[in-house]
Amino acid sequence: MDAILLSLSRKVQLPDIEFFVNLGDWPLEKRKPTERMHPIFSWCGSNNTRDIVMPTYDLTESVLETMGRVSLDMMSVQANTGPPWPKKNATAFWRGRDSRQERLELVKLSRAQPDAIDAAFTNFFFFKHDEGLYGPLVKHVSFFDFFKYKYQINIDGTVAAYRLPYLLAGDSVVLKQDSGYYEHFYTELRPWEHYIPVRADLADLLEKIQWARDHDGEAKKIALAGQQFARNHLMGNNIFCYYYKLFQEYAKLQVTEPKVREGMEHVEQPNDEMFPCSCHRTRDAVKVPFGTKSLDAAMCLPAAETDVQTAVILTHGAGGDMHFKHLVSLAHALASNGFLCFRFTCKGLHLGYKVKAYRAVWDFLKSLQRFTLKHIFVGGRSMGCRAAASLARQLSDESEDAVQGVICLSFPLHPPAQTHAHLQRSEDLRGLPEHLPVLCVSGTEDNMCDRVLFEKMVKEMKAEVEVFWLKGGSHGLKVKGRSEDSVLDEVNLQVVTWMSKQGA
Repeated sequence: MDAILLSLSRKVQLPDIEFFVNLGDWPLEKRKPTERMHPIFSWCGSNNTRDIVMPTYDLTESVLETMGRVSLDMMSVQANTGPPWPKKNATAFWRGRDSRQERLELVKLSRAQPDAIDAAFTNFFFFKHDEGLYGPLVKHVSFFDFFKYKYQINIDGTVAAYRLPYLLAGDSVVLKQDSGYYEHFYTELRPWEHYIPVRADLADLLEKIQWARDHDGEAKKIALAGQQFARNHLMGNNIFCYYYKLFQEYAKLQVTEPKVREGMEHVEQPNDEMFPCSCHRTRDAVKVPFGTKSLDAAMCLPAAETDVQTAVILTHGAGGDMHFKHLVSLAHALASNGFLCFRFTCKGLHLGYKVKAYRAVWDFLKSLQRFTLKHIFVGGRSMGCRAAASLARQLSDESEDAVQGVICLSFPLHPPAQTHAHLQRSEDLRGLPEHLPVLCVSGTEDNMCDRVLFEKMVKEMKAEVEVFWLKGGSHGLKVKGRSEDSVLDEVNLQVVTWMSKQGA
């Protein structure tokens, strides 16, 4: 969310507004007109909720990174639409994971009717994988290869399937499941004009596929209309304008004056960090391969980079990126003390996805032949340190000395006022082996890390844990009455000193 607000504010003058953003997939504000409503901005809406719907984080990121870091965006899809219509495979195609019951039914239907449907799972996460019912997992298919097929099935996952804009942008016809979930543009879509509708239970899917085969000219016309819709409503300029108009209209409805409140954090515009420095080079930009995409990363290198033997990998919390000031400051401090620091951005909000991204970065760093690394520490801030702990636990199961240590900045033990979640949140920390050193830096006023619960959890850990409590520190490690730089200097010193104790 930070990235689109920063980008938009560089282009237009935004009104002063104050609002809540739901960073999860599910809309939150139930339709209860008799109760007091809360204006919550979400990526997705539903028939049972009243959230204010924005363009999805997936579409927003693809706009911000068009023709750049991401390999899937609205421009790239239009340049990779596969063979012309007459040469496309007249089969309905789908690939994905098991995030909804109807997806299970789709794959079973495909196994029963392979001439009509080619549907398979690339991953199982929510349901038990019964190969007898659903067949074996298959390899990921490049999204551009989807368009070798005339018919694209769009079926809900946990919420609306966020792939729909890209399916429409191709020149295949979309068979869209009727759904109670919707994205910001669904009200403008017309069944039988921009897509072929399919019942929510998929009972008429085979019938609709056969209709498309029997009415090839009309199906092609619908495919082209869907593509034109995407070009007119879902390109980068449309998304920027939608956000701008959304904030303008919301500002008109505000009844109180927006103000900076206690606990809020200032988000600065990113720097390119390419200027030289006498002690270290501030950034060496890197692209880390990650499936069909790539992850933005940056290396902070000591002046004598040929002698580097120790590296630290860091990542951000939910809603942030690698330019978060605390991570940049720590990276500079580490490089000044002879350590390589590798920061990366992963916008995914699901912990499992973030851990996979972290593993891709780990493998990438290990593959770099320009360094002879003997020690690698992993760490992060907030959700980023949860991902680091999870990866360290996995790697320690593979090799006892794989990870040298774990650095946790503001570990999010529980959501605000929801201390009951602490056991689930701390599972990976508690599962770290006894030989592994861990440093935790948290604020005494952190509303996501109850000190009593945290210290109780630390006593239960097998790993060698050192905890530094920043007096008066919030979850963002802000301390009232102190400058941000003085706090960062104190935290950085704790990290560098601790690493030196580990023989790094």
